[in-house]
Amino acid sequence: MMRQTRLASLAAALLWILGIASAMGCGASTTAQPAESPTATQAVALTATAPATATPLAAVPDQTTSTPAGSPTPYAVPTPFELPYQVVISGPETAHPGDEVMYEIAYQCVSQTSSCGPSAQLPLGLTWTREAASLIDFSPTADIHSPLGPPVVGVVFHGTSGLDRATFRIASEFRGVLGVATYLTGTSKPYSWPEGSVHEIATQVIDEWAQ
Repeated sequence: MMRQTRLASLAAALLWILGIASAMGCGASTTAQPAESPTATQAVALTATAPATATPLAAVPDQTTSTPAGSPTPYAVPTPFELPYQVVISGPETAHPGDEVMYEIAYQCVSQTSSCGPSAQLPLGLTWTREAASLIDFSPTADIHSPLGPPVVGVVFHGTSGLDRATFRIASEFRGVLGVATYLTGTSKPYSWPEGSVHEIATQVIDEWAQ
């Protein structure tokens, strides 16, 4: 009887020890696996379900280039008309300060039309380097009409051909180039000179000792 009582006591003690060990094992498992954070779970879900949306390239305006509205229509350049007279100016290549120099202005109608018949007139401007010389004579004098303002005078060519002469006195203090030229007056339209024309000439004014 005593033996049975001891066995029962040992069995009860063993069951008590196993109960304590089981309780300790369950507590460790609970501590090793903490409860999930609701905030972290929600952040992961939002990241997984909200993909980034790329802006299409076509929606970004180009700030560096501008598209022209259209090429402007170029203005038509008027075709120059050719003068009916061939004009040739001739004169000295060199001169000295204080000299009187003469230039010949020959003109000839080269047009095949009636634009420069016997009664035709061609108004030209005669110009020269103002500080270099002054006009002292023009022959025939009837070919000079109202002055256009120094250093320009108006010259009229008559008929189909002719020869005029202009004489200048070079300033005593001038050194350099004396230029003499003609141009058409009374129009703003572009024009051209016939082939062979020499409508301007230059004379080099130098000291006598520089020859």
